[in-house]
Amino acid sequence: VFGERPLQPPLGILNPDGSNKIVPTRLERANFVKNFAPGALYSETCPCHTDGKPCSFPETEESSPCGAAEAPCSWQPDGTTVLHPTCMPEKASVKVFEIAVVQAKLTYNRCGWHDPQGRFFVLKEDLEYHGGLDCYIKKVEEEKIKVEPLVIRANAGDCIEFRFTNLLPERLEESPFQMETLTDIVGHHVHLVKFDTIVSDGASNGWNNIAGARRYETLIERFFANTGLRTIFFHDHLFANSHQMHGMFGAMIIEEAGTTFHSVRSGRELKRGTQAVIRRRDGNPLTPPLILETCPGDEIIIRLLDGAHEEQHAFNLTGLSWRREIADPHSPLAASQTIGISEAFNLRITQKYAPGDYLYYFGGIDDAWLGLWGILRANAGEWIEVTLHNLFDPEHPWNILIIPRSLWTLSTSLLCGYP
Repeated sequence: VFGERPLQPPLGILNPDGSNKIVPTRLERANFVKNFAPGALYSETCPCHTDGKPCSFPETEESSPCGAAEAPCSWQPDGTTVLHPTCMPEKASVKVFEIAVVQAKLTYNRCGWHDPQGRFFVLKEDLEYHGGLDCYIKKVEEEKIKVEPLVIRANAGDCIEFRFTNLLPERLEESPFQMETLTDIVGHHVHLVKFDTIVSDGASNGWNNIAGARRYETLIERFFANTGLRTIFFHDHLFANSHQMHGMFGAMIIEEAGTTFHSVRSGRELKRGTQAVIRRRDGNPLTPPLILETCPGDEIIIRLLDGAHEEQHAFNLTGLSWRREIADPHSPLAASQTIGISEAFNLRITQKYAPGDYLYYFGGIDDAWLGLWGILRANAGEWIEVTLHNLFDPEHPWNILIIPRSLWTLSTSLLCGYP
């Protein structure tokens, strides 16, 4: 109807108590695929994974599965069935991520630069680990938790389900840097993967449902990673211009089938995080992306993501190079890569490199001044500790660096980024 908002997806929105919000109409359910599931109603997003009992809408009471108390649905007099979240194929291999979006004051540096209305994605299990939403926000604002963009990990061939809960205020308040903006519904839009565009787009396009969650609601979406897509950008698509500038973006990294992801320090298996050791099926590990710590002989993969800046940025890595196209071994070598907003780039370093420190940085003067630089360290030999003095703020030295004693005589030039 003209002047009214589009409808949210049937079976795809959960109320705060976990119950289904929207019952599909007869016309809608007449167009459902055979093995439909919340977030995949009009196309079988993961056809090779729906190997359990499919959800169904019986037309007669005799064929209804709702006679038993444990049935995952409830019978309606008009012949429809209200499906609850458990009415998914029980044996289906689905990788589920429970995600929330929250608001907290984010402090970016020791000078006190901050965003009083920072907004970002977080796994619900992390909220629970820190004692719930209020405790988590308090720890973030006290800088006991350092917030990073959410990076979740999956494999080619995975059927992936997001259960995305909106825990945001319904408005961004006015400030010198922000107009007052209504944000009463939030989506979760993922690039590149295959999905049912009518109900799992995390957006509002044409005659499609508005795939978003209002405050305290949960949106269910389903995706299929049909190949190794590497770095995938995701963000809110309903208020993108406002939310990305406050930190609301993340990445889903799709590695080759059979790989597992492990903590750099403990070795335990991970399903999210900007840093991970990637173990392939053949047992050969990849060096942790963006941990900037490696050993000579290890392959390095770096995933670049530009989340929220109007300007383009040029990534540089001194002393090392990679193929311009990661899947083409004959493409030209490069040591710099430019990316812009909502873009991602994947680079693989397979060349031989020596122990030592390699400077990485983004090329603009403002980028370097604001902290977009660091060191990729190739570890080897006996270690000594060195404290770097901060010329800009002598009272706050930078963190201790641990470098090989064999390279001590070269440390001055290495740490200054000279070849």
